[in-house]
Amino acid sequence: MTVLFALQCFHVLFLGLHDWIPLGTLDDVKAVRAANPFHKLVAGTLISLTPFAIGLAGSAIYFGRACPAWLFWWLWISYGFLFVGELTA
Repeated sequence: MTVLFALQCFHVLFLGLHDWIPLGTLDDVKAVRAANPFHKLVAGTLISLTPFAIGLAGSAIYFGRACPAWLFWWLWISYGFLFVGELTA
């Protein structure tokens, strides 16, 4: 359970920071900033990060206990969509 929570933290951090902090060959911050104005970057980051931040908060609240059904489905659906998006990207 601890490893899954750590992976979820990593994924949320990567999703939130990959357009803002250079991560070697994983991103191109200069190209992102050249293509998008600051306010669009902020909005895009918040929109894409919110569902995963909610799931992470729920996972942190219920860490070590049985999670409710809504959290179970929230995580499966949100990370399923994220995985499909990563495959298509």
